[in-house]
Amino acid sequence: MIRCVKSWRCEQWKIDSAVEKIEEYFDTLEHISIEETPSKAIMIMEDFGNYRAYLKEYADYRNEDVSELSMVLDELKKSAAECSSWDEWEKKAREEKKKLEEVAKGKTGVTLTTMHKAKGLEWKIVYIIDCVEGKCPYVRSKSFEELEEERRLFYVAMTRAKDKLVLMRSEYDGSNELTPSRYIREAGIIEPPKRKSNRAVPKPSPSYINKKPYSNPYTTKAKTYIDAPSIKIGDVVITKFKEVGKVVGVTTDTSGNIKRFEVRFPQSGTKTFAYPQAFESGMRKGI
Repeated sequence: MIRCVKSWRCEQWKIDSAVEKIEEYFDTLEHISIEETPSKAIMIMEDFGNYRAYLKEYADYRNEDVSELSMVLDELKKSAAECSSWDEWEKKAREEKKKLEEVAKGKTGVTLTTMHKAKGLEWKIVYIIDCVEGKCPYVRSKSFEELEEERRLFYVAMTRAKDKLVLMRSEYDGSNELTPSRYIREAGIIEPPKRKSNRAVPKPSPSYINKKPYSNPYTTKAKTYIDAPSIKIGDVVITKFKEVGKVVGVTTDTSGNIKRFEVRFPQSGTKTFAYPQAFESGMRKGI
């Protein structure tokens, strides 16, 4: 690792600082490995490793509540403080696990948990929901290492089932079609064909049969749309729900930056949208 850092193409002081931190880090790991009590080892890891900040960063990445992770750390510290050696702490952990297993045997009902918290546990029937891209793997997972970690986590969740495993996903999220998780295909699981709706198509009421279809006057003014425009009064826009309207008002801040804009729709009237969030959520502008 130090050899890799020394090959960096940057200022020498940055290289020296990185090498110093790496050496200090390994010295700390060596100190932890020979520390007699687990309580002191956790304290060193928390202080030197800035572990609380790492938990905050991890929770933000996973879109989770950092207080839950901090609670687990506090429980570990409390448990370690009650033991004078690593052997004693390991024995206590085994006893706690045995108690949980005994309680779970006589427990009925449904357990709601995350994939992370399911590690080491088993159930007769396991349902994994949201097996779609953006959830499994998580939308922020981009690198090879992150996708591999998500893949291992999904495997852990699948292997928690003793008798039956059910993978669940939705085909649509509002108006957007969802893509099945790549991990389903990698596992060799064949998805069932899409179900055809048995609902009968309602026939139009006699009072509407002879009426002319609705025509939006703004649709003829825009044949092509762009995704990230500037906006001004008079522009024609289309929402992600295919509703076409005309911009009738623009609100700016003291610096002249657009904050909101109003659109008049022939059918639903005038509505206010945030800028640029509306275009980031699917709205487009006609050109």
